[in-house]
Amino acid sequence: RDIPLMLSAFLIMGCFVAFTLSKRDRVQSQSLLGVGAVVTVFLATLAGYGLLFCIGTPFSSLTQIFPYVMVGIGLDDMFIIT
Repeated sequence: RDIPLMLSAFLIMGCFVAFTLSKRDRVQSQSLLGVGAVVTVFLATLAGYGLLFCIGTPFSSLTQIFPYVMVGIGLDDMFIIT
């Protein structure tokens, strides 16, 4: 039920990051760096869920918050690096 909400959050954050890091000069633009950061966070979230479910961790409210924490930390670090 919450999977479309999570996917739409990643899509919105990807558009926001690409817009924030874009510049008129195509050489200086870092919009693909932002999209790459969102994709990296998404893949890390999938890998984290896969590992948790493989070792038998039950699905709880704490594991539902995990993707949003990952987005916050991952994108914040990306803005600090750029």
